[in-house]
Amino acid sequence: MYISRETKILDGISVCLILLSGFLHLLGPAVTAYVSVNGFIFACYTVALMIWIYQIRRRLIHIYTRRYLIIAAALMIFWMAIRTVKYTFLPAQHIAARYMWYLYYLPYIFIPLFMVFALLCVGKNRDEDISRKWKLMYIPAVVLVIAVMTNDLHFHAFRFPGGLAMWSDSDMIRGFWYYAVTAWIAVLFAAAVILSFIHCSVPEIRKRIWIPVIPFAVGILYVTMYILYPDFFLVRMFKAPEMACFLFAAFMESLILVRLFPSNDSYGDFWNASSIGAGIMDEAGHPWFSSEQCVQVSEEQVREAEGGEIILGDGNTALSSKKIKGGYCYWIRDISEISSLNSRLSDLGDVIADENAMIDAENKMTEKRIRTEQQNSLYDSIARSVRP
Repeated sequence: MYISRETKILDGISVCLILLSGFLHLLGPAVTAYVSVNGFIFACYTVALMIWIYQIRRRLIHIYTRRYLIIAAALMIFWMAIRTVKYTFLPAQHIAARYMWYLYYLPYIFIPLFMVFALLCVGKNRDEDISRKWKLMYIPAVVLVIAVMTNDLHFHAFRFPGGLAMWSDSDMIRGFWYYAVTAWIAVLFAAAVILSFIHCSVPEIRKRIWIPVIPFAVGILYVTMYILYPDFFLVRMFKAPEMACFLFAAFMESLILVRLFPSNDSYGDFWNASSIGAGIMDEAGHPWFSSEQCVQVSEEQVREAEGGEIILGDGNTALSSKKIKGGYCYWIRDISEISSLNSRLSDLGDVIADENAMIDAENKMTEKRIRTEQQNSLYDSIARSVRP
């Protein structure tokens, strides 16, 4: 399992940001007077998730897998943003705070859905999306979001014993729609886990199956401690939304690391180690990638080779190129053997020409000799006839 240096550095930065936010929770009142804890934690998670989005865009090959994971990451940033607004800028009992709390359920409902969509893309062609029948799952997701957001009209998701004026997200009675959302999330997470381990049963991946097990096990530990031991340091260090965002990203990242999602994290090294002589050049003529086997070429040569293969100065290398988005790709072909064969054929051609000339001269001499013999025979015949 190869992980590029850039990936290690960026993943390390993200983990450090997450741990820093956790330590801020543990410090609590000791730092509240100097920094806005919620704002700083939001900044840490936003930077970490933006780094992860960059990683997804840089590494993932499948178009729709990349799209679904980026949307899920954007929903996590949105989740952290509304949480920060609720606890930092709004009064606890304000109606806007209540609707911010209702909005939590938008990422609750859609993040697991996009995770399942991404896993359903495994094994498909690079530009092939999932079947349209799976997109019907948007319908129950939207219905659940609407049911929660309109709770003030029907109170079938949450009821507040003190009324709306004294509402609290810690003192409430859960209703049908809350349990429907919980069932939805549980089913989707179970489906995601099952899909992941089914795909990980491929022999090349099976030996690394322990990697996606780690975030899954941490999630089970956190839920257990959250229910049984609320004062456990892990529970105090990370709030539920923060842990959910971290574990989702960690689980998806682990699937990328085991190559369940095809990625191009080490294609540059593969390119350099291969025997292919090729490169990529931008519109300005700057070479961005060039394999070790490739020779140095100029912008003019690459542009000329687009019209057809050209021979470089040494006579043993042919250059071809093709216009691509943002520049050109070019590749070389060793034609030294062909040049050697052509040279040998040329020499053989000269030898054959000399031999043909000699054969032609010999044929002419033979023809002349035969004609002379015939003439002599005729003269002898005439002489014998006139001798009397």
